[in-house]
Amino acid sequence: MNWFRRKGLFLASVGLEFDHPVTGEKMRFDIEPPAKIRKYLEEKERDPGHLEET
Repeated sequence: MNWFRRKGLFLASVGLEFDHPVTGEKMRFDIEPPAKIRKYLEEKERDPGHLEET
């Protein structure tokens, strides 16, 4: 499967960190990657060469 020739963007922001503008407290928010990216990462972890361009 060629992951980079499929429809849609292959980009996701899964974390955001900043200093609160009033308190200066470090704020951090994280989410899980979208299913398409999780699946790609899982397959790459199982077989790193499998997803390379040929």
